[in-house]
Amino acid sequence: MTDAKDAAAVRIKTPAGVSIADRLAGPGATRLELMLGLAASAVGLAVGLAAALSQPWLWWEQTLVVLIAADLAGGVVVNAQPASRLWWHRPGRRSVHHIRFAVLHVHPFIFAILLDEWSWGLAIGLYVAVVVGAAAVALSPRRLQEAVGLGCAGMIIAGATSWGGAPSVLVWLVPLYVLKLVVSHPVAGIATGSGNR
Repeated sequence: MTDAKDAAAVRIKTPAGVSIADRLAGPGATRLELMLGLAASAVGLAVGLAAALSQPWLWWEQTLVVLIAADLAGGVVVNAQPASRLWWHRPGRRSVHHIRFAVLHVHPFIFAILLDEWSWGLAIGLYVAVVVGAAAVALSPRRLQEAVGLGCAGMIIAGATSWGGAPSVLVWLVPLYVLKLVVSHPVAGIATGSGNR
């Protein structure tokens, strides 16, 4: 299929009972889109597992790191794909929906609560920066969203990894968290007809 045919294939109207897979990857996601998302999640899972097994954490702490790593790595790729963007930026979706998506991703606080290595200062700073970055992207004119997102992401990642105090064993989670929520999700990309400017 060509890109135009792929894009047209995902512009279908979806029934009220959309599956979880469709909500994550977008209704009508191509086989390649699904495979890329699963591959990214698998890599995140493997990196998370290697990091978790290198630490003297309890089994549930290790499991948490592995699952969040898979979610973030997969989310960076899936949210940037055409089917997902068309779903998340469909008609009726507004900037507030994309900001709320970032607000609901409280991963830094989960780490601060459960892992001694993750400071509250890092959790608060990273969370606030990501929500502000996602808002900046969502409120930007569509033609500038990618540039705003990449600029915000670069600054947040540089600050959090240089001065934020992220533990070395988990520092790789910072770029995944930022890219998923500041670039992949709020940037409309090819999506048309959404409520974003």
